[in-house]
Formats: sequence, C-alpha cells, structure tokens
Amino acid sequence: MPSESSEEAFEQIMEALKDDKVNIIGLYGMGGQEKSKEGRADRLRYRLKEEEKMLIILDDVRKVIDFQEIGIPSADDQRGCKILQGICSSMECQQKVFLRVLSEDEALALFRINAGLRDGDSTLNTVAREVARESQGLPIALVTVGKALRDKSEVEWEVAFRQIKNSQFPDVEHIDEQRTAYACLKLSYDYLKSKEINQDLTRYAVGYELHQDVESIGDARKRVYVEVKKLKACCMLLVTETEEHVKMHDLVRDVAIQIASSKEYGFMVKAGIGLKEWPMSIKSFEACETISLTGNKLTELPEGLESLELSTKLQSLVLKEWPMRFCFSQLEGMTAIEVIAIT
Repeated sequence: MPSESSEEAFEQIMEALKDDKVNIIGLYGMGGQEKSKEGRADRLRYRLKEEEKMLIILDDVRKVIDFQEIGIPSADDQRGCKILQGICSSMECQQKVFLRVLSEDEALALFRINAGLRDGDSTLNTVAREVARESQGLPIALVTVGKALRDKSEVEWEVAFRQIKNSQFPDVEHIDEQRTAYACLKLSYDYLKSKEINQDLTRYAVGYELHQDVESIGDARKRVYVEVKKLKACCMLLVTETEEHVKMHDLVRDVAIQIASSKEYGFMVKAGIGLKEWPMSIKSFEACETISLTGNKLTELPEGLESLELSTKLQSLVLKEWPMRFCFSQLEGMTAIEVIAIT
C-alpha cells in the first residue's frame, strides 16, 4: 500500500543509487504486520499473483514443502511461476538436474586458492594435486583442508594426504564422497591451532575455566570472539549477519558430534529431535562427561542420576528447556559438575 513514508524512502533510495560515491545502501524500520504463518502466506500469495513471470529459488530443502501452505501459487494458479530448489529425494520435480562435483583441474584450482599456493611452489603443488584428487571434487572438503594446510610444511602436507587417504568412518553409511568429506573435516579439526573455541559460548567457556587468566565475563567474551573468528576463517563456522550468532554447515556439525562422542571427549548429543523422555537407560550415560539434550520436550529428569559413574564424570548438562519436574537435589551427588544450562 503506497504511503508518504514509503514514497519518501523510495526517492532517497533512487538518489543514492544515482550517486557514484555510494555503493552500500541500508534500509531499516519496523518489520511486516502479519505474525501468523497464514497471514504471511496470504501476503506472499497475493504479491506473487501480480507477476506474469517469476523464478523462486529455494535452498537447502530437507523435507517436502507444501507450497500452498507457505503462499507459493500452484502451477494451475500461476503458469509463469517456476521453482528452482536443492531437492531432497522425496520432492516431485518435472525435471531434475544433476550438479556434478568439480573436475580434477577445478578442484586443484579451488584447493590452491584456499591453501595460498603460488605457481612457484612446485613440490607442494605436486602434493596438492594428490590431496585435491583424494578430496574427490567436494568443495567443502577442498576449502577446509586447503585452509588447514595454509602455511604448513611439505612434511605436514604429505602427512595430511595419508591421513585423508586412510581415514575411516565406520558409522558413515552413505556414499564414498560423504566418507571423504568426513575425513577431510576431521583433518581440518586436527589442524586447528586452538581447541578452546554469543553469549552461550562465553558462559560455557567461563564454566569450563577454558580461559583461567581472564578476570571478567567481558574478557571471556573477547576471547570467545577471537576463537570464533578463527573457526570462521577455516570454514568450521559460517559467516553470519550478526556477531551474536554462529552457524555450522550440517556436515561439519555431524563430524563435530562424531568427534565429540568419542571416548576421548565423552559427549552425548541428542539435540533438537523432539524427545519427550530420556532417550535410553541411565546406564548408557555412565561414561559421559557432557550431555546435551537441548531442543527437546523433556518433562522431567530421571531418578538416580547421581548414583552412577555420572557422579564423578559428568561435567556438563545442557537442557536449555526447564523440565516441568526438576529439582537441584537430583544433582546433589554429582561432584564433577561444572556447567548446568537450563533456561
């Protein structure tokens, strides 16, 4: 709906676009009116029907989408609407286009850029081609390994190549390419200079005493900011619009959970899967040092938590949702606990 304020803003934007000195324009103000899913769908549907032709691009589609429910017109309602999406196997499409992995030369080029290799690095370029070939043309593998090996010695490159070639992930039941990606991400993790890597992260860092020389929450927050920046630089975390949040590629998250779940670290992660009760018998948690059940719908903690090995091993319990029936006496016998996150 046209308004004086929108017309004024439009004129300012047009003037800014004509100004050669301006290349970034920020538009700010109050958000939309409709807060319900139905309201947003109606507004989108109404707007899209005004166009004769349009292309809608949907990225990272993990489940079947009801287009009508979110406001995208059906083919019968809008003949000029086409949808391009990264599909999951159950989506119906009239035509499917296969996106191949990179060719060997393309893979080498991407790898060299991220590894910082020059044309004159003849010996390293020879090893680089072997590493790129072993990465099987997967961009996420090429980028993370390349950045992990930047400024490393020739010996470290050769060791990395053998690690990728010999890495096995028996729990990965998918195609060889995914197994390769896991191996490459694990190598990138191993090459991190610091493993001490948002507010939640700061609180956990203080609880774990990762930075024992800091004197305040503010100092700890600065340390966490530096570590997060390192992780973004090596593609373990994705760049976000704000510094308050972090994002991870789903494959990186899978690898992180797999590494953390090893005996060395003792994590039990069952996050965001809609659990209404503890996932298995308490004894299954005996070797755990950290339990994360965030993003679930637990109504209570099981009895007897303090009576098992957990009392001497469990250091962190992350729920993030306050259970309906919970009292701190359930944790009294846990002498090792350092972090409890329940909001």
